[in-house]
Amino acid sequence: MTAVPRPCWICGDPADSREHKFKQSDLAQSSKTWSRGDQPYYVDVEGWRRIQGPGSELVKFGKVLCYACNTTRTQPFDRAYERFAEWINKKGQSLMAETRIDFIEVYGADFQSGTANLVRYFAKHLGCRIASENYTMPPGLVASLTAADARPFEVTLARNSEIAGHSVRGIGMLHNFPTLGYYSPTIKEVHGPFISGMTVGYLDVIYRYDYPQRYVWEGDPIQPAQQIVRLGEYISGAPHPSNEMVPGHEVSRRITIRGVDYDIPVLTPKHIQYLLSLKQPTPEMPRAQNIQARVKIAHAILSPFYPDVTEDFLEDNLTLADTDRLWRIVFPLIAAS
Repeated sequence: MTAVPRPCWICGDPADSREHKFKQSDLAQSSKTWSRGDQPYYVDVEGWRRIQGPGSELVKFGKVLCYACNTTRTQPFDRAYERFAEWINKKGQSLMAETRIDFIEVYGADFQSGTANLVRYFAKHLGCRIASENYTMPPGLVASLTAADARPFEVTLARNSEIAGHSVRGIGMLHNFPTLGYYSPTIKEVHGPFISGMTVGYLDVIYRYDYPQRYVWEGDPIQPAQQIVRLGEYISGAPHPSNEMVPGHEVSRRITIRGVDYDIPVLTPKHIQYLLSLKQPTPEMPRAQNIQARVKIAHAILSPFYPDVTEDFLEDNLTLADTDRLWRIVFPLIAAS
């Protein structure tokens, strides 16, 4: 039986097209020959992976758009991004000395149209990421693709010379930040507000939907009517989407159990999905069952990194407050519902 295509998140027609996580123009600049020594790297929470070719599954979202939306309807957005990325990559490392971008340099006299479509490109990018992760789509995100004022969707730009703590940027390094939203344990869904982003040359692009808090190092939001936007500058070691620390919810990733400190690395998507598949503690549970559910989740988080941490050890030493803190470290955004 042929599977029924999911609906396009923009128009609702059958989704039969895959958007690229990175534009083909970015990929074309990243490698000349695609030989093993000339392959770009994709960096995410799972580490550094070579991109084998421009058609690699690593650089594509799932089928979450219809062909018309992915081409004709959003083509002006893609063109605006391509001009922006070309300008940024030509600047290269010299961008680190800049404190602002004059969009007339990028788009010419028609900078207002160019910057509006650039913001819409990033809104499209966020929508594809939300749809590919099967998160709940904010109802106003589609409107951001046509509105003169895209808010509550916003985009900021900040200079940065590193990726995931490594001093490597520029052509050949492709990176998306995690897509972070609120997880509701009641309905078991991730919904807005959302925050995420990507790298373009020596810039961190942070985009958010209905998420007002900011990192101290971020620049000003792009406003199509404004010719000049202030660039931020990332502070090495500061909270950053790449380590799942989001503005307003910064937490240490260290937990102390019976006098021993345990540092919690950023978990892979597969590890997180496994945690979400476990039985979750609820207030309605008998106390013993609630505690047991907490212990099993804590064990599932810690044991891959600390094999000596057994369920018996956790039952004897873990407090309810410890389990709540551990959950907040792994899932820094949690809905109240």
